Amino acid sequence: MHITISGQIYKKEYLSIMMKYIYTRRKNLYWPVFGVFCLYMALYYKKTEGNEILYIVLLGLGIYWVAIKHIYIYELLANGFDTHKATQSLTQFEFTDERFYAKNQYSEGTINWDAFFFATNRPDAILLYVSNTSSYVILKRWFIPEQLEDFIAFLHTKHGIRKAGF
Repeated sequence: MHITISGQIYKKEYLSIMMKYIYTRRKNLYWPVFGVFCLYMALYYKKTEGNEILYIVLLGLGIYWVAIKHIYIYELLANGFDTHKATQSLTQFEFTDERFYAKNQYSEGTINWDAFFFATNRPDAILLYVSNTSSYVILKRWFIPEQLEDFIAFLHTKHGIRKAGF
């Protein structure tokens, strides 16, 4: 296999993909559910006498887990995008049987496929992870349809990479 593509990801697109990914991972669904539960319980305890402190604590926890945590994650991703110039620039990717190659005006590098441990197939992108916090976002719109089919089929042959959504 030998596929060469190039493309540029924009901040709005990147944030949309990453926020959707974060909110669709099972372990990340617990904290918004917990936040909504806290808000519900706060409303319940607001109606009873003598539970003002419990009401305030539950209300605070609910607001934190529903709103503040969401804003924090969004800002963290946005700041990461803004400070990493290579993410923002036009990048050329080359995929072969042996390696993954990326080049832009700021950096150039080769990664063996063995270095990737997780790949996820999203509706608009494929995310290739080299660590729990570092991934390559490969937008599907950068491929022609035949290339995308070949690339996804190729990823299926990589047994060392855990896959989701394929």
